[in-house]
Amino acid sequence: DGILFKNPTKVADVFVYILVILQIVAIAIDSRIYKYWGFKIDREFFSYLRNPSDAAASVGSSDLLFFLFNVVLLLIPFWIYKRLINNQPRSKPKLTSLLIIIPLFVVARGGVGDSSMNQGRVYHSEKLFANYSAINPVWNLVSSYTVDQADLERYTWLKKEEVDELLNDSWSSDSINDWAELIHRGSCKNMVFIMLESFSSNLSAVTPELNYWKTKGINFENHFSSGDRSAESLTTMFTGFPAFTLTDVLDDTKRLKKLPNLFKELNARGFHTSFTYGGDVRFANLKSLLLHSKFDEIYSKSVFDRNLNTSNWGVHDEHTFDFLYKEINSAKAPFASCLFTLSSHEPFEIPRYHQKDFTNAYLYSDSCLGDFMRKLSNSPIWDSTLVIVTADHGTRLPHDYSVLDKEKFRTPLLICGGPVNSPKKFTHPVSQLGVAHLINEVFQLRSQLDYGCSLLNESQSVFYAYREGAGIVSSQCHQVFDVATNRKINSSEPLGEAKVKAYLQRIAEDMDELSRN
Repeated sequence: DGILFKNPTKVADVFVYILVILQIVAIAIDSRIYKYWGFKIDREFFSYLRNPSDAAASVGSSDLLFFLFNVVLLLIPFWIYKRLINNQPRSKPKLTSLLIIIPLFVVARGGVGDSSMNQGRVYHSEKLFANYSAINPVWNLVSSYTVDQADLERYTWLKKEEVDELLNDSWSSDSINDWAELIHRGSCKNMVFIMLESFSSNLSAVTPELNYWKTKGINFENHFSSGDRSAESLTTMFTGFPAFTLTDVLDDTKRLKKLPNLFKELNARGFHTSFTYGGDVRFANLKSLLLHSKFDEIYSKSVFDRNLNTSNWGVHDEHTFDFLYKEINSAKAPFASCLFTLSSHEPFEIPRYHQKDFTNAYLYSDSCLGDFMRKLSNSPIWDSTLVIVTADHGTRLPHDYSVLDKEKFRTPLLICGGPVNSPKKFTHPVSQLGVAHLINEVFQLRSQLDYGCSLLNESQSVFYAYREGAGIVSSQCHQVFDVATNRKINSSEPLGEAKVKAYLQRIAEDMDELSRN
């Protein structure tokens, strides 16, 4: 009456083999992606597989070899088990053997109390790497599907009045200098917005061109990205809405409809708007953001000659910068044109250099930026064009920063162009949210931005979010609060933890509101 009942032992064997193979693959993947992400494998990994070709673009030959090596290494003990132990005679399975499932379930859950198993149970060190090493990657992957990513109760610590007071204090706009002292608004007819892939302020040794142009414009030395994913950070700069922990705005695109969008408003004001990217804009749901931004033109790798599509990710930076230069010189003013680079993304496969290396990748992208800036500065449109140069997010390189380290989030922010009155350098911490405020203020838009404040506010608190928590940076403190373990990682100010909690709670509340019809 069927194989299942005639030979249950073989069915059980097949079931075990499948589980073992899946676990081995998950562990092998986890051991490699930690190098880039700084956290354990979870459900986010599969979101990038919606576009397999682009996901594969970030995988180098060394990554593949490392993965295969780990698979073989993990298969050895299973092979030993099969050869030495599993060949012993086995009795037929009995119904009473199923009773062992109950205590196993209790152990897996973490006991019978109200508190179930969580990451904090295995945290034992001040070193984050040691704590992450103690987490079972398969458990973490499965567990990530059981967590309600925007669960309000998970992010509720304070009363509403306390949240408002703490955030108003963090983003107070009192005594802020006017942009008029630095930028001649009347000359701002156009805007060029350049976002450099994974550029960190800690790599200035290999960015001579960017360093040079910093001396020619308004330079913010301590600018921090809102999140550590491209789609999150671009959303922050376009809408003024910050990155969150386990989820983001683009996970539910109906949220975008309720948010302000600066490029959508620029378009409504008569600006010709465009977005250029040498890769596939469908990756990580970026296309949803661009469509909601109402760009007149969206240029991706499909518009470039096939001969230029030589990178794993698509078209290299030298070609996209050339394309942008031609595009803006033929555009009718006023225009607002964006470029998002890609050559500085893993696996750092770039022209001009034979060795795949992140320093060569940054040198290459930096040289492309320098060539573009020199041409633009010598063109007639320079005097009427505000140029913003920043990054989507930082990187763990070159010092292998932990996933929550503030230095991982520190990125360049340069404002230059003809409308800039004179060069100036600022060293106080500023947020990526401030980029949205800059565009809103300088071009006198009317978008209501509820998060962040002007870049010129020297007393602001800057927030950033990583996968399991968030941090705060100000002139007086640096504080990180980890949601997964419900504890502060480090402390340098009494109000630091409360401010981080207020920040996360406000975003969770707004995300919940945005998700409602």
